[in-house]
Amino acid sequence: MAVNNRQNNLFAAEDWEVAYQAYSQVDFQAYDFDTMRTAMVEYIKTNFPENFNDYIESSEFIAIIELLAYLAQSIAFRMDVNTRENFLETAERRDSVYKLARQLGYNPKRNIAASGLMKVVSIATTEPLTDSLGNQLQTRTVNWNDANNSDSYEQFITILNSAFGNVNRFSKPVKTGTIDDIVTDLYEINTPLSNPLTHAFKANLNGIDRSFDFVNADFIDNKAIFEKHPDRTNNFGIIHRNDGLGLSSKNNGFFLMFKQGVLESTDLNFTEPVENRTVDINVEDINETDCYLQQVDSVGTTLVKWLKVPNTVGQTLQYNTKATASSDLYAIQNKGAGGVQLQFADGNFATVPIGAYKFYHRVSDPVRFQMQPDDVGNIVVGIPYKNADEVEYVLTLTLRLQSAVNNSLPAESAAGIKERAPQSFYAQDRMVSAQDYQVLPLSKSTNIAKLKVTNRTHAGHSRYIDITDPTSTFQTTNVLAEDGALFIEDSNLSKSFVIDNNNTALEQITKTLPLYLKELELNDFIYSDFRDKWLLREPNKFNLALYGINWHCLPKTATNTTGYLTETFTQAGTTTDVNIANPALALIQPGHLIKFQNPADITEEKWVKIKSIRDNGKRVSNNTTVTGPITLSESVPEGWAGVQVITTLRKTFFDTEITSITNAMNLKQSFALGYNPSSNSFYVITNNDTSTNEVFDINNAEDKSGNGRDRSWLLKFEYVPVDTLSHRYNVTIRGIRYVFESYEDIRFYNVNENRIIDSFTGTAKYDTIEITTLNNKSRSEETFEWSDTGSDFVGDAWYSTKIGRSFTTIPLKNRDTKYDQIEVKLNSNFGLFKNADATANNFVQDAVIELGTNYDTSDLTSNINVTIANNTGQVHSLPSNIVINFTNTTFGANILDSNGNVSYRFENTNYNNGNVMGSGHIEVTNANVTAQTGTLRISNFNNKRHFSTDSSGLASKDKLTFTYTQDRERLTKPITYSAVGNFNYPDGYIDPRKVQVTPINTTGDDSPDNPIQFADFVATDDVILYEDYNSFDGYTYTKPVKAGILDLRRENGVNFNTDYSKIAGDSTGDATSNTGRVYNTADYDYYLVKKESIIDTFDNSNIGGKLHNKKVYAKDTGKVYIMTYSSTNLNVVKHYESSNHRAKHGKSFTQNTKSTFQEGVIFKWQHIANNSMRIDPSISNVHEMFMLTETYHDKVKSYLNVPGTAWPKEPTSSELEIEFANLEQYKAASDQLLFKSGRFKLLFGDDAEQNLQARLKVVRLPGTSLSDNEIKTNIITAINQYFDIENWDFGDTFYFTELSSYIHQQVGNSIGSIVIVPKSTSGVFGDLFQVKCESDELFLSTAKVTDIDIVDKLTSDNLRPSTVGATNFSSYDNSTEAIGPYAIDGYYPLYPTAEAANFAGNGSHHVHVFFGKTFYMPNGVTNYHGNYVVDNTTTTTTADPDVTNNTTGTSAGSTGSGGSSSSGY
Repeated sequence: MAVNNRQNNLFAAEDWEVAYQAYSQVDFQAYDFDTMRTAMVEYIKTNFPENFNDYIESSEFIAIIELLAYLAQSIAFRMDVNTRENFLETAERRDSVYKLARQLGYNPKRNIAASGLMKVVSIATTEPLTDSLGNQLQTRTVNWNDANNSDSYEQFITILNSAFGNVNRFSKPVKTGTIDDIVTDLYEINTPLSNPLTHAFKANLNGIDRSFDFVNADFIDNKAIFEKHPDRTNNFGIIHRNDGLGLSSKNNGFFLMFKQGVLESTDLNFTEPVENRTVDINVEDINETDCYLQQVDSVGTTLVKWLKVPNTVGQTLQYNTKATASSDLYAIQNKGAGGVQLQFADGNFATVPIGAYKFYHRVSDPVRFQMQPDDVGNIVVGIPYKNADEVEYVLTLTLRLQSAVNNSLPAESAAGIKERAPQSFYAQDRMVSAQDYQVLPLSKSTNIAKLKVTNRTHAGHSRYIDITDPTSTFQTTNVLAEDGALFIEDSNLSKSFVIDNNNTALEQITKTLPLYLKELELNDFIYSDFRDKWLLREPNKFNLALYGINWHCLPKTATNTTGYLTETFTQAGTTTDVNIANPALALIQPGHLIKFQNPADITEEKWVKIKSIRDNGKRVSNNTTVTGPITLSESVPEGWAGVQVITTLRKTFFDTEITSITNAMNLKQSFALGYNPSSNSFYVITNNDTSTNEVFDINNAEDKSGNGRDRSWLLKFEYVPVDTLSHRYNVTIRGIRYVFESYEDIRFYNVNENRIIDSFTGTAKYDTIEITTLNNKSRSEETFEWSDTGSDFVGDAWYSTKIGRSFTTIPLKNRDTKYDQIEVKLNSNFGLFKNADATANNFVQDAVIELGTNYDTSDLTSNINVTIANNTGQVHSLPSNIVINFTNTTFGANILDSNGNVSYRFENTNYNNGNVMGSGHIEVTNANVTAQTGTLRISNFNNKRHFSTDSSGLASKDKLTFTYTQDRERLTKPITYSAVGNFNYPDGYIDPRKVQVTPINTTGDDSPDNPIQFADFVATDDVILYEDYNSFDGYTYTKPVKAGILDLRRENGVNFNTDYSKIAGDSTGDATSNTGRVYNTADYDYYLVKKESIIDTFDNSNIGGKLHNKKVYAKDTGKVYIMTYSSTNLNVVKHYESSNHRAKHGKSFTQNTKSTFQEGVIFKWQHIANNSMRIDPSISNVHEMFMLTETYHDKVKSYLNVPGTAWPKEPTSSELEIEFANLEQYKAASDQLLFKSGRFKLLFGDDAEQNLQARLKVVRLPGTSLSDNEIKTNIITAINQYFDIENWDFGDTFYFTELSSYIHQQVGNSIGSIVIVPKSTSGVFGDLFQVKCESDELFLSTAKVTDIDIVDKLTSDNLRPSTVGATNFSSYDNSTEAIGPYAIDGYYPLYPTAEAANFAGNGSHHVHVFFGKTFYMPNGVTNYHGNYVVDNTTTTTTADPDVTNNTTGTSAGSTGSGGSSSSGY
């Protein structure tokens, strides 16, 4: 202690207490100049107050302090910067980042050169060669697959065989294998030693000249093509590929591999061995892959090819995977743009180099670019070769790029290194855990923008059992189920195009509109509703049986695809060749389909497409060995009869049609476009002639009255001005879609990838749904025609079109058939003449009359039904009288003359003598000549049937169709549909229970095999009832109903007992007396009735509201109505259209749980898995890697930035597998990697899916200085920033509220509000507020400034896709379906949100409560409180409206008993 004390006293300056006291007075927070200066001044003041007190600015001591402060600031800054450079996260200098990354075992990557294959399209040689016919080939250019040279293939191979020498002549390759599922062979050109290592060429890409090399190629089977180690002793490799699709395929032929850049070399001379030698190669932009080191002799001949240690974590010169193969190893360390450093071993783990060496390296452009075939053109290269006699010649190859190349990558950025190095270190260069698979690939490639890895199968799965893939991603699936449902629904499409200086009307008509005409939904509509309407209007045009059509094979065989048709119509009793120039036969055209029947057995039939017709279908000679003028898609036996024709939609326009459409567009007005299949012509419908009724109808087709009556349009064009130089047409395209659904057994995954090309046959394999023959037909039907069997033009028997026999009394299927088990329809024109003009002698179209049925009675004089004889299986009698209330559309033409009379023909006699037809049996009452309406009475129909012919020779006949409602007749052959797409909800969610389908097309042309096969399975009146339900994920979906269902559609009315506990059909029972067929209402949740007016019977006061929450389907409207409590009286139930229930025209399993006969829809789902997905059966874990590559992302961004470019195709699984093949070495032995490209779900723009297209409605703030266009531009910029991929992961959900908040944050000083409105006319406000994407999808906005509308305020009109009138909703569910306004119990206008009400009024509102829900009524507008009435056509009021004040409160008059909700289902 004494020593310590002594030393402390003697050496006080070293005392720690003194030092601590001194430092405690230092301000260590001082950092910059000002704080340093202040700190030093304060220190001096505190510690040396007596030594210095001159603190004025001019003091020399202050100058010294300031100098010290400056130096201290500079030193502090340098120390801080250097400290930051010691940590990877904060380092900025590239050299620091490189060094820190290497400490983690991560070697940054250099650029990757673009590479690919070019196909040899022509060849020439200086060698004097001849082909097998003696043709001289020297200096002759021989083209690959030359259509003008039948010997081109032989000549091509002859020249190449000479260049190959004797070693590997064609068909005997050096190596054979498979690359990207294409058979690949390697051949070698016998090149001399003087041949250059590469053959250079240049290409100008987007204005930049880039250098390329054709390189010596080789390949590894099932992996990739690569460049051989440079060696002049090697022959030059050329690749042959054969995809099995013929010589014209772009993947069939000979190819050379090319790489971007220039191959350079550096000579090295090591005179003595030096351990751990390093050599710097100071050349910029050396790429990552093309570096080769070789030991050479004095003349440059390669002696030893050294191996490069992989540039990966854990691979060093001391420890690596190459040492077992060779000890001649070296490593390359990346120096950045300044070059590379070669590193050698110490002699213990690898050889120390000594002697002469040559280091080859390729210098490539360190940028990402695309190389299109048209950018390159033809490249000519001359390659010296020696033939079999060792004589040297020159082989001249002309090559052309076949597919775009975009696989170049820049060097890894500092930011990328900082992100990937820790990830690589974490994974320790192996992929074992789930996190490893998500992280390590990012560190191994700079071309991955987004990555998601999913483990598809579990560990421990037996290698002896097939991998079970429930999503059918990798495994072809054949599954049977019996819970199917098939339905059809409207699916109009919305498109738009702009006409301006760059896009003329003519260009849009000739390029854009034909694409619209090819839309699947439109063509399915053509074969369904469109065809049905035209078939009713002009049945004779489509009924070939009237013309005596027969098929004859030519050349003469028993069955053939070529031949001719004959008819017996043009010259009665004479058989002549069909001439399609005849207007009556004009529908026999290429592309149309004909139904052929076997005359000996009319149940044997087939639909066949007409592929081509020459000479108008007529033979030019009687030679029986020539090819017939008509070619069909399938063979048809000799003599079969053509009985029906189906027309297809023409996909191009005639010149006259182009002129008409151009004129319509030049008027800058809205218009529509229709199509007449009878005349094969498109016609323009002016805006004044286009009906506002959207329902398709052809009764007023081509009406030119200007009264808006034409509803026959297929495409409707809405004119929208954009600016003074351009305008837009919003196009609505009619369409339907077929949807197939499995209730719970099957999930339809991966439907969008269902077009798989068989590499062996070259044909497409389809995902299909087959409705098997275990199912029943739509309905068992049989049609009987009143026909002439005696050739005296007088009908005398009923002819069955089903079995081809005639009967005097109509037979039924069996003796047990009862009257209530059949339905009867009469099709007839009763011999009526058009316009009552017997002289013109042209019949009107058939009308369709539904006839009642009853059991046999003794009183036949007053019979109004078809009566069924008891236990005889025969029709006893037809109705005595038929009464028809007709309009101008009932018979497709007017039937009254100017005096209100009709004329008709009966048994070769014309009757035209006035209203009461004298000796005739047809009379007219209540005739209105102007409206062409009245009542037609056909008397004594039971005895007077109609068979006549008009001037055209076409027959008019009564036709009775008997439908057996309870008969279950099996399908005679399966009905097959192709799966064409997923089923999307309006929010973009894909429902895997449903799949969009279309009739299968096995021939690959523009029409299905049987376009009307839907009717073979689904009857006209078949419906499927659907209801909404909320799933566990919070989303609302639809599913078929399973409940008690009572079908009363045969009844014209229903009746209840007094307490509404029982119900009966009017014709079959009396609920009050409980007689006849009576049903308990408690047993049924759904009722099916004929008309909506019948539901009024349900609307009544009842004890306890027994009918509350019952659902009723009305056949005439096709809608489902819900019975719900009145808002003011719980004992009263009223019906309202339900928004949560709907009916689809289709057929499903038995939905009625009360039915004693439960029947399913049995189907087979076949999914064809992509054959590029190869599964090793011994592997346990299958990791599916969804990758969005930077290259593909750049192409997508180019698509967005360059108008008119095509949507880029994502890389295939095989391409990704080749690019990321290096990942295979890091996975666990039990794992397998499968690669799939990430996809984008497009939003808002015209190129998004129909239900995801939208317009943004923006309210600008008053006083903002920005123009409308500037606001639109700023919004689009904000949207694009919001959807940047860095902000999203695969499978995310988009919320519009989040987007709108971001837009307000970015441009909020110029806009007041922004909302999104669907473009689809079937959409409603709110549809796109939430959108889900699939697990492999990212969101991408394709919105443009033209998709934004600047509005003064948000109203009910501009918040809808289309104008919708006020709707008298009164149910809770309907009231939230759209933005409003609503009328509820006479209160109008009501809105579901305060914001919507404020926008509609003066900015304030008051509230009303119905069903326990608050509705908002705007102030400052006309209001109705209980006195607003809505009918189907116009809005009228029953009392004076009132204008409320601006107070906010609850309307007592509308609150109270309405508090109960009607959404109990």
